[in-house]
Amino acid sequence: MGAPYYGAYIATALMARAKYITALDAGNTNYAAYATYDESGAPLRVLLYNSDYYAGSGSRSSQPFTLSGLTGTSVRAKRLTSTGATARIDQGGDIKFGGQYFNNGTCTIGGSETFEAFEVTGGQATFSLKATEALLVYL
Repeated sequence: MGAPYYGAYIATALMARAKYITALDAGNTNYAAYATYDESGAPLRVLLYNSDYYAGSGSRSSQPFTLSGLTGTSVRAKRLTSTGATARIDQGGDIKFGGQYFNNGTCTIGGSETFEAFEVTGGQATFSLKATEALLVYL
């Protein structure tokens, strides 16, 4: 089982109960942001993605993302991370989405679901994503 399976899983989590999706970035860098909305136009989630390539060794860069127009004092998120862009569970790679992983061969889910909390100040929150990571922010 490889990283594309996890990509499909996080895309499904982004789109759950959503009626609309829009790109929040211009699409001209390695960094992307997509927001989904329900039928009434209320925002549901934002997917942040750092597509800088990380092979699994050496220095791993990171990129800050700032979302504005947020309400409340905090938001929670689940991170998709791995030991590298080509990580595969069947080859000893470690891939997790919100602390959970899929068992090779059976696709059963393991691990404990974990959320990260981020402070919202003045309607803004900043998130740091390492190369080859995505973060699903729940609004």
